[in-house]
Amino acid sequence: MIEQSETIAGELYCTPSILSNTKRIDEEIQRILRRNSLKLRFHTWKRTAFGATMFYAFGENHLVIHTYPKLGKASVDLQVSAGNISNLYSQIRYSLDCHDHDYLHLLRDIAAPCGLISVTGEFFEYRVANGLRLRIEPRRILYEGRTRYQQISIIDNVSLGKTLFLDGQFQFCEADASIYGKMMTRRIIQKNCRNVLILGGGEAQLARYLLDHSGIKKITIVEIDSDAVTIYKRFLSGVKRTLEDPRVNLVIANAVDYVLKATKRHEVYDAVVLDMTVRPINTTLEVFFGNFLTKLTRLTPLVTFYLSSLRHGWQRLDEAPLAMTLMKQSFESLNYRTSFRRAIHPAWGVVQYFGYAERGSS
Repeated sequence: MIEQSETIAGELYCTPSILSNTKRIDEEIQRILRRNSLKLRFHTWKRTAFGATMFYAFGENHLVIHTYPKLGKASVDLQVSAGNISNLYSQIRYSLDCHDHDYLHLLRDIAAPCGLISVTGEFFEYRVANGLRLRIEPRRILYEGRTRYQQISIIDNVSLGKTLFLDGQFQFCEADASIYGKMMTRRIIQKNCRNVLILGGGEAQLARYLLDHSGIKKITIVEIDSDAVTIYKRFLSGVKRTLEDPRVNLVIANAVDYVLKATKRHEVYDAVVLDMTVRPINTTLEVFFGNFLTKLTRLTPLVTFYLSSLRHGWQRLDEAPLAMTLMKQSFESLNYRTSFRRAIHPAWGVVQYFGYAERGSS
């Protein structure tokens, strides 16, 4: 089963005489496919009133080319489930004598429960909410790839600095990382917590912020994706230095499993930070969040968390009321406060809740 596919939709500006020679284009495309060890299963082409339409099916992939010689343009739709799609697209452009082009590069994670799409090209585009998409022009695309658990994209933008996307969804940027850090850790610092557990947060941004405070003696980060951590160390500022701090202990593990084992070991933390992005697939919020919070009450008197209309999984804003109800049931006497609710740069139009759940304090 194919779990992921890539598509490049390109608008190519080419020499009209090249586009008029449909037979030559067909021969060049077949030659390219053979050179890339792509077995052609079916192909056909037909002249149209404006030029020609060519279709090629190879493996689980396809290529469609529409030519418009009088306009000096060609449209290319290339879908590949495995392999270097960018290299293949470049060869096609060269064969058409393309001198300029506009394109979008889409990564579809077919297995993702939310059907998220990461779009890159001349711009990096992502969905903020229904009917609202944002475009960021990358100065550089520092990294794009997939680990076992998620699609990771890191870009550098003139205004935002280094910006991280997971599964096509915005996570943070250097321009406003301090806002997230302050809101997520404010109560932890006020309570003079010394031993903090961060569930998720392999990019080490919250740990980095906490380490600026002398009262912090130990931070345990539980991150499931070791490959992601390696990527963060290479491309995100300060991650390597933070994780190498003697006060930081990085544990590669599933956060839910870690919490279960920690309760059996009777571990205790001054505070726990929920910095995870998704709950287990096919698990209701009641089952996951309810059971999970029950375990957390045995580990800590203080939990900080984040809800947003931008996130998916258990952090979806439409599930916030139910999440709050379950939190109150689990902690009973805890207090919940909405610490932050407004749209901030770069997530325009996004409602965000920063909060904490505290036991035994008013």
